[in-house]
Amino acid sequence: MTHRELETKKSRGRMKKKKILFHSDFSLAKTGFGRNCRALLSYLYKTNKYDIVNYCCGTSEASPDLIRTPWKSIGCLPSNAVELSKINSNKDPQFQRDTNYGAYLLDKTMAREKPDVYIAVQDIWGVEYATKKPWFSKISSVIWTTLDSLPIYPNAIKMASKIKNYWVWSSFATKKFHELKHTHVRTMHGAIDESSFSRLTDDLRLKHRNAQNITDDTFVIGFVFRNQLRKSVPNLLEGYSLFKKKNPDIKSCLLFHTHWKEGWNIHRLADEYKALRMFTLLGRPNGTQAVQKLEPNHHTQKLSTTLSAFQDTSEPGSEVFHNHTG
Repeated sequence: MTHRELETKKSRGRMKKKKILFHSDFSLAKTGFGRNCRALLSYLYKTNKYDIVNYCCGTSEASPDLIRTPWKSIGCLPSNAVELSKINSNKDPQFQRDTNYGAYLLDKTMAREKPDVYIAVQDIWGVEYATKKPWFSKISSVIWTTLDSLPIYPNAIKMASKIKNYWVWSSFATKKFHELKHTHVRTMHGAIDESSFSRLTDDLRLKHRNAQNITDDTFVIGFVFRNQLRKSVPNLLEGYSLFKKKNPDIKSCLLFHTHWKEGWNIHRLADEYKALRMFTLLGRPNGTQAVQKLEPNHHTQKLSTTLSAFQDTSEPGSEVFHNHTG
């Protein structure tokens, strides 16, 4: 081998990309984990420094959508009829849940892909089984989990000492871990694609406010969330009610971007605060259609964005929402 060939071989060795197996929702899934996955993997892909594999929770390995990403995406559920029959015949709910999160094919996938880095991004109960795998401590492994409510899930604390790279989405969870002497736990917020966000022009903002009968001097407090019981909706409504009582001269409204199919009965909770009147507004996905008022228990699949506005009933103009029909 000539000197040049030797140098070329060394150079190629130095340039070998690290392989990352990113265990989370499919990057095209319309979920919080999916969007986090898409934002982060898109960034890493553009650096051209990594071989990326998205190991996709709740997705069949035969899904045709997997080929739509520029990086390798593989499903965590088998497509083989024999294996599916074996899975379906097991009535253990823990087994079924773990399988959907990726446990069934994880070892097989790790053996085939041989990643340098394993990153599991999911609710802690969706990836805790991975920490028990013999390969977990032999490569650079990361558990990146939400833990966005207190008290912290007990198993998340029990396994903390076994996870060298332990990231959580909320700073208050990190603080709690540190109080328990697990000072290696770090706060790592979910990733977003900032190019998807921009401030509207003043003229456009005013146009949208006028369409909703919200005056330009109204202070709007927004909360975008999935309606789950662990989200402190009652606390938020109580806090806003107290704010209104202490600041009766400030024009404001509380805007919820959510839905009614699960979680809190927001309509009933709003009724408990007599100073508040609730109005349900729906906007179409492209944001160009007129907003409609719906009856409290009405739901439609055609309109995908649900907004709930709360205003003090003593404020002039609050009834406009009630009478607005779009």
